[in-house]
Amino acid sequence: MDDRIPIASAVAGQSSAASANGIGAGIAACRIRTGWRGWVAHLIGRVSRRETKGGAARDVKPVAVQCAEDPARRFDALENELREALDHASADMTAFLDDWLGRLAAVPADVLPERRIRLLIDGGSQYYMDGAQIARSTEPLAQAIQLARNIGDQPQLRRGLSIQGVLRSSLRDAAGALQSLGEALELATSLNHPHGIAAAWQNLALVFVEARLHAVARVCYLRAERATMEVTDPVTAALLRSRILHGIALCQRADGAWAQAAATCELALQQVARPDSREFAQIRALVEGTYAFVLLELGRLEEAEAHARSSADMAQRSGSVRAKVTARTATGLVAVYQGRLEEGVAQILALREQSKAIYGSYDDTLRALVKAHERAGQEDRALEYMQELLELNRRARSVQLLKPFEDLHRSLHLSADSAATNDTAEVAKATELRSAVDERLSDLLNTCITNATRSGYDEYRVFRVGALTEQFAVAEGIEPERARAFGFAARLCDLGLMVIPDELLSKPRGLSAGEQKIMHEHTLFGAEVLTRARLAVLQPCAAVARFHHEAWNGSGPWGLRGEDIPVEARMTALADVFDSLTHARPWRGAKSVPAALRIISEERGARFDPALAERFVAFVQREYWRHDDWDAHLAAEAQDNAYIKARAQIDRLIKSGA
Repeated sequence: MDDRIPIASAVAGQSSAASANGIGAGIAACRIRTGWRGWVAHLIGRVSRRETKGGAARDVKPVAVQCAEDPARRFDALENELREALDHASADMTAFLDDWLGRLAAVPADVLPERRIRLLIDGGSQYYMDGAQIARSTEPLAQAIQLARNIGDQPQLRRGLSIQGVLRSSLRDAAGALQSLGEALELATSLNHPHGIAAAWQNLALVFVEARLHAVARVCYLRAERATMEVTDPVTAALLRSRILHGIALCQRADGAWAQAAATCELALQQVARPDSREFAQIRALVEGTYAFVLLELGRLEEAEAHARSSADMAQRSGSVRAKVTARTATGLVAVYQGRLEEGVAQILALREQSKAIYGSYDDTLRALVKAHERAGQEDRALEYMQELLELNRRARSVQLLKPFEDLHRSLHLSADSAATNDTAEVAKATELRSAVDERLSDLLNTCITNATRSGYDEYRVFRVGALTEQFAVAEGIEPERARAFGFAARLCDLGLMVIPDELLSKPRGLSAGEQKIMHEHTLFGAEVLTRARLAVLQPCAAVARFHHEAWNGSGPWGLRGEDIPVEARMTALADVFDSLTHARPWRGAKSVPAALRIISEERGARFDPALAERFVAFVQREYWRHDDWDAHLAAEAQDNAYIKARAQIDRLIKSGA
């Protein structure tokens, strides 16, 4: 298929001809609090099944493949079918792709591998672009990458890895995303592919944006901008720079650096000053919309209104539904800030159904409604929309986390039903299953690492809390194996934070009673996922996830008191609070170890088990001085973690100036 396949061109960094044909606005449409999740969908004007040439969507009937004996012609027919489906937005893209990939698989596997790789990437990536079943992109992309490795096709390998990195990031697999994008970057560098280099750095930035590591994200954006200097086509270079600058502006906006964000938006608009194509109009619309949001925070309401109008004009010219949603959201918020609450809220509410059809947009609409009602002082209404946002996240993340465990259990049942032919086969089967279980557990741990960074901590927090819990349990006389289970449960205690909106996780001031109630939902979600995973090793983890915020005096979220709270949850609570107090977050400094221990002592009998807290304080006072670097001692296991290793690889690439 030609380079009009949006994700294949814009994300993976294809030719300037590709840019001219189909893709859109990159991170420009992605509001910072949703991170990169909706970004790829912003790259095109034809992503939604409602965005079609000439307006109305229609079903695309598959072209009959009548040349069964000629594989090249079969590939031609499949290529044409996919192009037709994209141009006319099939009403059920998932069903179309399932059938289309099935017919691609029917072509003998050893025939024309280069074309098969390209079609697997082009077709498989469309599950992501459609948004309904994004995880289905995983298998065809993996097949394409493996085949590219087998035949040594480095350009297609780079392309597949870049798209795989975006997909993994959307599935909250930060470790996998960094690994794929790091390799894509190294390949693009070795191939001297400036567009690919810029795209890889840009996508890496989006992974760090999702983790709220904005300082690292900005460095990646700057590396991407530097790479655009080597892009010879001026149109492609301008589009890349506008997206990169917009990404930087979104980071600045998230950090509350409003004046800097405004200046960066101005620079981004200079790159698309003359929007003479739909693609330029789309990116212009998205940047104008972001600029309007920033100007509202600066109190420059008239300018914000003007940029919201410009965003609407550009969105209309682009034909992009996503751009139209962004523009109308900006217009609605302008009305709210001008004191026309009912009018502004009505405009945003009108977008709810429309935004549901576009992956990553509905949560943006809900956030705008939260913002509008907070601005008007209507906290109860704001909380209603925050709760709806929580439920949206809960549904999406539940499927995402549990699907791999369902697949794992199917594998376990199949293995149980099939007898091994000999001892060697039995050992091999057991090793394979053990590896699959370890991979699933690593996925959960990596999710908790990302939750920690989203909450303003560093990547090592989960390891410190886990090790401190385990070591304290051993000191309490608990047998090593059970203590190890306590430590692992402590590492996963905040798994459920993945459903909590960033607005609450990163809120510098104290939470209201309603906000605290929403925040406490993370304990239920974490426990639910760990229980439904149906692995024995995770059952103690479910109890810790649910009860680690309970208080000894019964004032915790679910009212448990005293020894009704599982001992592993009481131990985790002590380690969790101690680590939180002794490490800085963006809006507050760290307390000294003595100060943190005083706070814990003062909470004995109220928040903490009094006897356990007293022994914990004594334990830390004794152990802290035995280590030159207490944090490094507690986080020693982090060095074997896939996410930490991938992050170290990216740090090396940053330092090397790659």
